[in-house]
Amino acid sequence: MSFLTETLSAAVLIRLTLGSFLLWYLISSAITWYRLRHVPGPFLAKFSYLWLARTSQGGRQYYFHRDLCKKYGPLVRVGPNELTTDDAEILRQAGAVRGSYGKDPWYVGTRFNPYHDVMFTTLDLPAHDKMKSRLGGTFGGREIPLLEPGFDEQVKALIDNIRGNLSNDASNGCGSLLDLAPLMSYLTMDVITKVAFGQEYGYLKANKDLYSFLKEVRENWPKLAMTVDVPLIRSIVLSPLFLKLFGPSVTDTKGMGKLMGVARDYVGKRYHPDAKPQRDLLGTWIRNGLTQDQAEMEGLFMIIAGSDTTASAIRITMLHVMTCPRAVVYEGLRMRPPAPGLYPKSVPPEGDVIHGKFIPGSTAIGMNTAALFSSTANFGDDAAIFRPERFADADEQKRTEMERLVELGFGYGRFQCSGKPVVFMELNKVYFEHTRPSSISPSKGRVPPEQAAIPLVTGMMNDDV
Repeated sequence: MSFLTETLSAAVLIRLTLGSFLLWYLISSAITWYRLRHVPGPFLAKFSYLWLARTSQGGRQYYFHRDLCKKYGPLVRVGPNELTTDDAEILRQAGAVRGSYGKDPWYVGTRFNPYHDVMFTTLDLPAHDKMKSRLGGTFGGREIPLLEPGFDEQVKALIDNIRGNLSNDASNGCGSLLDLAPLMSYLTMDVITKVAFGQEYGYLKANKDLYSFLKEVRENWPKLAMTVDVPLIRSIVLSPLFLKLFGPSVTDTKGMGKLMGVARDYVGKRYHPDAKPQRDLLGTWIRNGLTQDQAEMEGLFMIIAGSDTTASAIRITMLHVMTCPRAVVYEGLRMRPPAPGLYPKSVPPEGDVIHGKFIPGSTAIGMNTAALFSSTANFGDDAAIFRPERFADADEQKRTEMERLVELGFGYGRFQCSGKPVVFMELNKVYFEHTRPSSISPSKGRVPPEQAAIPLVTGMMNDDV
């Protein structure tokens, strides 16, 4: 009898627990829905993160976001506390240097070294601004006279690599097929490590993915996208217990941990008491008072944030530039933002009115570059096609307006990407040098952009070509 009673009690307890959880979920979902009920968006996004989680998988994130604002308007709800917009003025307001918007906790999920914050992941505004004042100016090249020669050296290495890989086939009069996608990643890895540490890692020379780092990034990018977009997953992945059990370590032999170890070795040598000062980016950080740990973290973040994202921009533009010699950098960036995340800012505590709708404080409002860059209102009725003449033939005022819109992909104001000058220098050089040495054309079997992984374009040829 007592056994039966205990069994019934356990069953009742389980039902009460499940019922309580269900009740809590329904009430919390209703409260969450009610807070931003006046903002349109996909049904699932009104009360859960399932919509964001689903769009981060499957390789079509760009296209999901591109069509949002066409369907719902300039302000769209994409999560319980998340909005996105293609309104350039709202994005400028949220990023204004002296504005009251802050960074949403979304940024914490982009800790590529999950144990420490860098400037990009710092949420405290005074701390962020102080760090940016110490780091931001160094990316412009004024303090690094060898910055551009370092770029030239790596671009030359790319051209030499291409020439070494290609051989003319006398039997059919055609050149050999070469997948440029991995080479662009090798280039940007060597450029960014040369800029950051004064010494390239040697991807182009080795002609392979050292430490399997790029492979790991591509395999895990959808997981990273879900981690930054979904707060619950973010809190679990960055928890001390999870990191202790599954986090990367400098003793790893490949992937993120290996890269952390390599960065530590490079930076450690430069902070040695007997090390000679050098006029590179790391040298300016040392002169500006960064600690060794800070330099390691910022350098590692630079490598990940500025390598395959820039390579993605190069790949997608090269698909167009080889069929349209007048292609320009801005049109390539517009056609496919290389890192189309939300990058949300937090609405000030007092709230704000956006497009006639009151938005409560602490709401996360992100950028929708996919919709912004494909807007016919901004770029004309043919915004869906690659036509660099829209920039070349426009008057100065219109061209400047369109360029500033495209540059919003790098953020704005106090939150603008510090590495933006480096990216533009790299893009301008590689397109010219790549198309100059020989007649290069795309393979007929190249992977269409819509089939490429998100947010990185990972291949330019089908395997069976």
